[in-house]
Amino acid sequence: MICYISETAGAGGNICPSDPGLFLTTSFYDSATHFGRAAVTWHPQRRVTADLGYTITSADGDTLLLNPLASIASLRYNLHQPAAALAIDLRKGLTWKASWNYHDYNEKSDSGPTLPRDFHAHLATVALRYSF
Repeated sequence: MICYISETAGAGGNICPSDPGLFLTTSFYDSATHFGRAAVTWHPQRRVTADLGYTITSADGDTLLLNPLASIASLRYNLHQPAAALAIDLRKGLTWKASWNYHDYNEKSDSGPTLPRDFHAHLATVALRYSF
């Protein structure tokens, strides 16, 4: 149970027992998150390795919002993350690798007074690995 300040009583309109100026309601937080990932590794030649993958996360939640300006924000979102990489063994102990990732985050809830957050990012990495 939570006591809060409001100009109007919520559903039920109960008064908080500790302070008659506050209203009483049940607080809740609910979040269901689903995750999936697929990845494939392929060796087209003996010294070449190619990786492809895809990750998806989807959340659908709810909570008690007492501030009318607050949004449900990160309780409801989709996150897509495809990825690719290529590694070439140049010689024993020396490998060149390039990889790419994409992040696509978008909220799927009412945004309230602000626009919903929607982020996109391309990430590229080039590396040279020396091992002995």
